[in-house]
Amino acid sequence: MEGGGGVHAVVRAACDPGQVMQRIVEQAVALVPGADGAAVELLLEGKLFYVCAAGSLADYVGTRLDPSKSLSGLAVRTGSTQRCDDSERDARVDRDACRRVGSTSMICVPLCRDDEPVGVLKVSSTRPQAFVARDVTMLGRLARFVTTTITSARELSAVAEDLFRDPVAGSRARVDERGMSTFVANVIHPGVAEGIASGARIRAVLRSHCLAAVLQPIIDLRTGFLAGAEALARFPVEPVQAPDVWFAAARRANLGVELQLEAVRRAIEAADALPADAFLAVNVDADAMSCADLPALLATAEPRSLVLELTEHVAIGDYPELRRVIARLRDDGARVAIDDTGAGYSSLAHIVKLAPEFIKLDIELVRGVDVDPIRRSLVTAVVTFARETGAKVVAEGIETETEHQVLADLAVDYGQGYFLARPMPPEALRAWTGAERLEPLATDA
Repeated sequence: MEGGGGVHAVVRAACDPGQVMQRIVEQAVALVPGADGAAVELLLEGKLFYVCAAGSLADYVGTRLDPSKSLSGLAVRTGSTQRCDDSERDARVDRDACRRVGSTSMICVPLCRDDEPVGVLKVSSTRPQAFVARDVTMLGRLARFVTTTITSARELSAVAEDLFRDPVAGSRARVDERGMSTFVANVIHPGVAEGIASGARIRAVLRSHCLAAVLQPIIDLRTGFLAGAEALARFPVEPVQAPDVWFAAARRANLGVELQLEAVRRAIEAADALPADAFLAVNVDADAMSCADLPALLATAEPRSLVLELTEHVAIGDYPELRRVIARLRDDGARVAIDDTGAGYSSLAHIVKLAPEFIKLDIELVRGVDVDPIRRSLVTAVVTFARETGAKVVAEGIETETEHQVLADLAVDYGQGYFLARPMPPEALRAWTGAERLEPLATDA
């Protein structure tokens, strides 16, 4: 946010009359069920011009209409909303213009400022009889809001340009400009200044490659030996905040996939600390799993078993495509785990639709399993399902000896949690696995 440039750009975009009108026509198409196109027409030098358009009218920006021969002109002259059900049969319309832009039915709403006509909001359809009376009423009620929004954007744009153009005098000018920019941005678009600053911090992390990976051991509950480890990201930079907060901010800044791939890269580097027969689990959401750069990144790993833990941060809209992506990753040797099973319906849907090799029990299902018969029944059901489908079950968040014992008795395959070992740097894991006996390690990296 140096010099307020990013904030300035957001303010300019938010106030730009052209962008405001574009949002209006896009929302008009979404609002009216029968519409497939919309345009804002403004009166300029006695003519009506399409200045913004969306949908079926998007390609006709710049179209000029004669107000004396068009339905839009009639709306301007009378100050009342006009509706046409079939331009081929309606003598009020400019039939040639309608044919040119493909408008068969339309609603034209006059836009007036202080009772002075300034233009028209038009919604249209390529089909006849596309609109009903409630569409006319609804758009008519929005006319004043639309006009006010457009004219306010013009005024705000001019004021903001003047504000950013003239620096504040004095030795603290740079700080004052930034503060003013943040104030204006947050008034127009709440939270945007912090969003820009957060995005800048994430980009700095990506540039500096300072993200680190720690490893939390995953233990075979039957033998007590190390089966694998989950890689967890750590951010050794200000501000101090949980990794989940960093990743959530990255998604809001459209940097979520890039940050996840950087975390995978650091995890693969840390995996050298694992024994050759142990697997490495890395967290990715559906977007990162589908990223074209992921297979090449996974190919940089040493020959070992990679497990991709599918998180629920991004909704899955196309399961068939995700299954195709997973099939390609499996061809390259990767396996899939479904994270947080028991935390909600979506994790169960993932299991049914994606047939993972690992099912991870959520900490809320594991916590208290030694004293809660309902939790034990649910764990037993998952274990039975896993046996029948060939999957392995991993219990997350084991924090007591009795939880550990009950889960082992229920034939859960693997476990991780503070009772077994906390996340640790790769060098600490290397020393730990080199010991004769794996004792619980209190290090919390």
